[in-house]
Amino acid sequence: MGMCINCKEIVLTQDMKYKQCKKCINDYGKEVALKKLHVYQNGTEKEKKENSIINDKILAVLLVLFIIALGYGMYLYITGSDERIKKSRDNEISLLLEKVNQISDEKPMSKIKIYDKLMKSVPVTNEYKETRKDIFNQYNKYRMDAELYGDKPSTSKIKVLAKYYLKDIMKEPDSLKIMNCTKPYKIIELGWLSSCSYRGKNSFGGYTNEVGKFIIRNNQIVSYR
Repeated sequence: MGMCINCKEIVLTQDMKYKQCKKCINDYGKEVALKKLHVYQNGTEKEKKENSIINDKILAVLLVLFIIALGYGMYLYITGSDERIKKSRDNEISLLLEKVNQISDEKPMSKIKIYDKLMKSVPVTNEYKETRKDIFNQYNKYRMDAELYGDKPSTSKIKVLAKYYLKDIMKEPDSLKIMNCTKPYKIIELGWLSSCSYRGKNSFGGYTNEVGKFIIRNNQIVSYR
């Protein structure tokens, strides 16, 4: 049982070669029946052309959509990458600022090392203009302190410096004994001042107690009185 491609009649017997009922085949003739079969199976040339154009348009649309999707994906990747870089940089700057704020102002050399890192980390853009300005001002402030005074020396460090300094000027250097040294404090445009008490032999061979005041810059005694 089948359906004739011409009359659409359902017939019990069908010439499967032509997919048409015997009546239609007899009416049109075998040659025409074959042409009708060809058109049925493949469509007319016009239909083929139209189908081809439609297919080309569909492919073009799909290609455009693919390019748009690809471009958008790249845009998201690039912008996302920029955001990740910015976030990482901001975190680094924040950590360095937090670290430098934890360092005492009495250790300018330690501070300028971090400010030096900050100057390299902060981009030269309008977005970070004020941040760079603040960092640069602080960097210069501590750089000048570092060059003039150096970090605040500890009392144990001052004892060592005083010991070597006094041994060079004492007549009996082996008799020297540093008792204690005061915590240093900054004297503007001079350096760190500390007083040390010590004892040693004098010219007569007896022991005397003395107190000396030392001016220290960059871990060196530059003045004693």
